Amino acid sequence: MPRAKTAPFIVTETVVASGTTAVQSGILDLSAYVDPGDSQGVEIMAVDYVWYDQSNNMPIQNATTAFQAVAQLKDNTNQDLIAYDNIHLVSSGSLYYDTDKGVSNASDVYPDILYISKDGGRVTVNDSMEICLKSSVSVSNLACAVRIQMRVVSLNKRDYMTLALQTVSDN
Repeated sequence: MPRAKTAPFIVTETVVASGTTAVQSGILDLSAYVDPGDSQGVEIMAVDYVWYDQSNNMPIQNATTAFQAVAQLKDNTNQDLIAYDNIHLVSSGSLYYDTDKGVSNASDVYPDILYISKDGGRVTVNDSMEICLKSSVSVSNLACAVRIQMRVVSLNKRDYMTLALQTVSDN
């Protein structure tokens, strides 16, 4: 069972997918928080996705062209989207913009709150995480800021090794 070493804090990363349909990614460096020698990792408690127009910080829209966009937070770094049943997927957020200028989050519910009780988040021992973003059509100034609430936790050696082996075996 992980034991909290810090109070929850917020880490943010913005990924820009302006004018492209290719997957864009950003890396979160967690090496300051993860320490194999002390069996220390991070517990992700909640993730929030903020979709916006990076030129003016207003809500994103695309005139009369519909589009879909998706962002994924993963505990591996392959610079691509992964299947939703993949063990490396920590959280995801999506946006759907229809031709009538209606906006929804399609079938994905965000923000993702990964704990029900005070001790139930997603623990990772990787020293980096990746956020991938993709849009179905080229959208000017599309960006997504991902806000991750986490805390540093201490694990026993057995739990730390189990998480480390699980991560390596599935990469």
